[in-house]
Amino acid sequence: MEALRKLFAGRELYVITVVAAVALFINLGGWGITETSEARFAEISYEMYQSGDYLHPRLLGIQHYHKPPVVYWLTAIAYHLFGPSAFAARFFLQIAVLLQIILVYHLALLFFNNRQPALLTVLFYLSFTGVAISSRALTTDAWLNTFILGAVYFQAKRRISRKVIWFYAVCFLLGLGFMTKGPVVFVVPVIVFPLINYRWPLPSKAFTWHNAGGIALFSITALPWYIYLVAQNPLFFDYFVVEHTINRFSTCHFNRNQPFWFFFALLPVITVPWLFLNINRIKDYFHRPLAEGHILWIWIGGALLFFSLSASKLILYILPVLPAVAMLTALNWEKLTREKQAKWNVVLFIYHGMVLAALLLTPIFSPIQLHFNTGMWISAGVMAILLLYQLYNISAPFRGIWVAALFTMSLTGFSTFFLGNHPGLANDTLPLAKFVEEVLPPDGKILVYNKRLPSLAFNTKRMIISVDAGDNNLKRETMFEENGQWKDYLMDATSEEVKNDKFFAGSVLVVRQSEMNDARFRAWSDHYSHKRPLDKWVVYYN
Repeated sequence: MEALRKLFAGRELYVITVVAAVALFINLGGWGITETSEARFAEISYEMYQSGDYLHPRLLGIQHYHKPPVVYWLTAIAYHLFGPSAFAARFFLQIAVLLQIILVYHLALLFFNNRQPALLTVLFYLSFTGVAISSRALTTDAWLNTFILGAVYFQAKRRISRKVIWFYAVCFLLGLGFMTKGPVVFVVPVIVFPLINYRWPLPSKAFTWHNAGGIALFSITALPWYIYLVAQNPLFFDYFVVEHTINRFSTCHFNRNQPFWFFFALLPVITVPWLFLNINRIKDYFHRPLAEGHILWIWIGGALLFFSLSASKLILYILPVLPAVAMLTALNWEKLTREKQAKWNVVLFIYHGMVLAALLLTPIFSPIQLHFNTGMWISAGVMAILLLYQLYNISAPFRGIWVAALFTMSLTGFSTFFLGNHPGLANDTLPLAKFVEEVLPPDGKILVYNKRLPSLAFNTKRMIISVDAGDNNLKRETMFEENGQWKDYLMDATSEEVKNDKFFAGSVLVVRQSEMNDARFRAWSDHYSHKRPLDKWVVYYN
């Protein structure tokens, strides 16, 4: 053990990054594209890849501008590198997490000027289940977090090193973040940058040519795509500013509403048990001059408050808070006596034991039939070994922090095999797609009743026809379409064309089991001689 310690001394960050890469990439393509968010991003990127049009995102043949295109572009690049697949769709997502590891280490190094708490920050960060969750399904959130974290790092580096070049890096990364998810990229910088500037002041506060250059770099990075679309159609201005900025924040239009306290309850769960350690030491920061700990608490509290005020809430929206939680945990951990650290190690051991017990006992007591495959058993075995190692070193708390990071990485590996082994629970339509391909005639068409199912389109590499019988997700934004071609992919269930028997010739019809009793659908099922239930779906075919 001593020989290993000497071998890796000074190289811990590289070791952590390599181990994290193994955990992130193992079996990455072992489960299909899942509904709903990942399926949208994967299919939009695939339609870009197919058409060569990288300026007008399309979902199932209809223009779709809910998000700017950076993640679509990155995913399309992965399709060119590896071919369109679930692995390729998630490839750059893992790169984003690996970049976060490097950035969070170097940001902590700037804040603390000490390798030990910087290394602890990385280990705490990787122990958060929220980070693991962000790596499992393609969305914008992991990349947005990466760009925000990079901007905060380079802003701190600019102030501490006093080298203006880093200001340009800040502006460039903010521009990329704006092209990833729009104005939300500014939430953390608006809260944190003034505190960093106050903590590490510069002698001159005058506006300089460098300020103008940075603004110009941000504008060149962030705005051309928006300007191009508005120039094509002035309706885009209202669409981006009102519909997808003001309304997304202030209304429940996108069906993502949660109570105000949602994120305050969620954060302890996705950082367990570390946020409780920080709350226990919050009184240490009262009546003291502004320092690194205050910046981190304001970062956490300010961002949580903003996202809580928003009407639209999803789990991964608070990812930009996690780097601050990790750094604050490292700072507070270093202030604990060795005896208190050992007590927290016991708490951590109990938590790990409960997680492993839940994983092993769930197949026995769950009403849903669950099956362990080889990969799941191996991952659970690694977690059991880590648990025994932690028990053996229960009085060596620093090793417990290593175990926490490795345990969550093992849990990440477990999740990939679980998802692949239980497609129904994962909302994975790959088995459905394989069966549809088996029964679909060569020139046949795929009809989906009253659902938007981009994962089926992606998994079959075919355009599907969505038949709208009132589902809210099929209320598509067609005002930007220049012709009626979109009607080939979205049809009203009451239209004359759908009433014609020829419409069903050579087709396969997919319906969710819960909608099979719909009176309109029952009339359609008469056009097919066979049906096959698959998870939540039923396939009708001839």
